[in-house]
Amino acid sequence: MATIAAEGQTLADGTEQTVATITGAGVYQVNINMINGGSGKTLVMRGKQKVLAAGSLQTTFEETFTGTVVVPDGILAFTPMICPEGMTLTLEQTAGTLVNWAWNVIKLMEVTVESSGSPTITTSVATLGSIITDNKVLALITDHKNQPASTATTLRMITKVRTGTIDTPVAILVTPTGVLTAPDIIQQSIPLVAPFHGEFAASRSGGSDYTVEFAVCSLSVIGT
Repeated sequence: MATIAAEGQTLADGTEQTVATITGAGVYQVNINMINGGSGKTLVMRGKQKVLAAGSLQTTFEETFTGTVVVPDGILAFTPMICPEGMTLTLEQTAGTLVNWAWNVIKLMEVTVESSGSPTITTSVATLGSIITDNKVLALITDHKNQPASTATTLRMITKVRTGTIDTPVAILVTPTGVLTAPDIIQQSIPLVAPFHGEFAASRSGGSDYTVEFAVCSLSVIGT
């Protein structure tokens, strides 16, 4: 069952205000009440996270809303974030009469970090972390702040749909290219079911070698 990780009402002061800092791992969804929006007002919402405990905070989503935003019941829900090291939510009203904004952060699922690290990405395909063999829902979170210009990184999931040898083995997740800026520095895979074999791997083409921070996460229902 989903739980409220943080909630509040914040009076905007014209600066970027940190309204929630959540330290535990989880899948989190941000919701904000837009009823106080309207003509002349602009609101910027940012969700931030880091991949490793020793890593740096990066913006995962940044959304700007101007004027009246028409949504059901006035509540705007953001795409859930898979967060191995918690998350930070900020709010910034950049135009219009400063008003109160009501918000919450909902924890949708538990997240367990199965493996993590900061290896060097080369032109050779290399496994990121450990291979999972015990029927889990997995996601890969990576931080590409060090990715050089002209470098394309290919992130893969290697899996199989039956016991025995690996079937057509590679589901390519994403290929971020070049120097990335927020909110694209953090790359988050969709959750993938790995009933028999779950393995993430990475390689690059063009550019040069670099280090990437990664976390292989398993997702589970809260309370199980």
